[in-house]
Amino acid sequence: MSKSVKKVPKTAQYIPFRCSEEMAAAIGRIADSEGKTRSEVIRSLCEKGLVAGGYTSGVQEINATVKEALIEVLQPSVERLAAISAKAAHIAAAAFFMELYNNRQLSEEPEVIDAVAAKARRLGVEYLKLKKDQDLDDWLQQAIGRI
Repeated sequence: MSKSVKKVPKTAQYIPFRCSEEMAAAIGRIADSEGKTRSEVIRSLCEKGLVAGGYTSGVQEINATVKEALIEVLQPSVERLAAISAKAAHIAAAAFFMELYNNRQLSEEPEVIDAVAAKARRLGVEYLKLKKDQDLDDWLQQAIGRI
């Protein structure tokens, strides 16, 4: 099998580099299987790496365009999921307080139930005021310690 030799432009830069024996063997295997020279394989792999890393001209613009398109397409779904989550939280809170109300009606110590309900309400309001960057796990640990 003869290897096709692709002409390198006269302005091409010669850049020698060292690599491990494993890498050199892998490059050799690729070159043999694709019928290319090792230099062609290395150039091809470098070009692919530059594109994948966003280092070639135009790639960053394409990435920005794709990102904007994805945000535009996905934003309605994200907003819908947020609305569903909020509705679920309201339903869960209502169920919790209804359970407390029922327990209060059946309890011989309604003041204990009232105290639990007041603490739960305060924690719920505090939770709603959390900042987006605040660690939820830390807050939950602190809240459990206060209960």
